[in-house]
Amino acid sequence: MIPLIGISVFLTIFLVKKVSLKRSDDADKKAEAKAWVEEKKLKRAEKKHGHGAHVSSGNHSEEGDNESK
Repeated sequence: MIPLIGISVFLTIFLVKKVSLKRSDDADKKAEAKAWVEEKKLKRAEKKHGHGAHVSSGNHSEEGDNESK
């Protein structure tokens, strides 16, 4: 059993292809995700406060918004 473990470790270390986690479009995806989250927050705030209410973007924790808890 132990020799098999040693062989497995050797194969894993030397034969597994290394993959970089860096992506060229990472910044674009991050900006797109932030815009999507902000849009969801605005829709939720409009639904909560009525359709004509305008809510500024930013930190809403001071307003007592505890929906995420």
